[in-house]
Amino acid sequence: MIKFFRKIRQNLLSEGKTGKYLKYAIGEIFLVVIGILIALGINNWNSNRNEKIKYQKQLAQVIQNIKSDSIQLQNLKQSRISARNIASSLMKELNDKNVEEHDKFFNSFLTLTGELKFVSNLDKQIKNQFENYQNAEIHELLDDYQKLVDGIEFREFRHNEFSENLETELWQNGFFRKVGTTYKDDEGNKQYYSKFKNLDLDEIGIYDDETLYALCLRAELGFSWLITEYDLLIQKGFKTSQIINKFIDNK
Repeated sequence: MIKFFRKIRQNLLSEGKTGKYLKYAIGEIFLVVIGILIALGINNWNSNRNEKIKYQKQLAQVIQNIKSDSIQLQNLKQSRISARNIASSLMKELNDKNVEEHDKFFNSFLTLTGELKFVSNLDKQIKNQFENYQNAEIHELLDDYQKLVDGIEFREFRHNEFSENLETELWQNGFFRKVGTTYKDDEGNKQYYSKFKNLDLDEIGIYDDETLYALCLRAELGFSWLITEYDLLIQKGFKTSQIINKFIDNK
């Protein structure tokens, strides 16, 4: 093809047709420019198409992460509900001064001192990956979702920190020495406290132990707040997933 155009130029020059040669040269330059523009256009189209595909894959991953969060939140919610009910029951026994089964009471109490926390599967920096083809509604939903995640993480941190401080106070006050626990494994290698002393709880001051009562109260209130926030995040995740799915389907 190059030899063909070169031959035309040479013929025009040898025949002295300078005007036609200039027109031909301009036309050739025009064709080259058009070719370059077409190539650039195709390249940009491919690049944009690849970016869209990448963006949709990222959004699909966001949906999966939100789904994983929802499953985790549902499990945590059930654990928190159970622990809240335990805390309420323990406070009633303390108020009524009626702890009949020492092993059950103290093992139930010890479940309140264990730490649980929500860890979101959604990358906090996920929005930085969505610089192109932005959807304002999706970004706003992801912002709101992350704010709820941050709020839950902070509340859980504060609750665990508060409970840990109260537990430390119980240790320092000799609470665990008084109840005289032993530690063992069952057949499934599940470790737990057992064989509590048959104590005179009035004598050792369990019923009047404000730290013990405060830990139960904190658990009851704290878990109630967390359960509400878990539900809010589950709802926000569901709405966000719906909007993302709709966006992907329309592309």
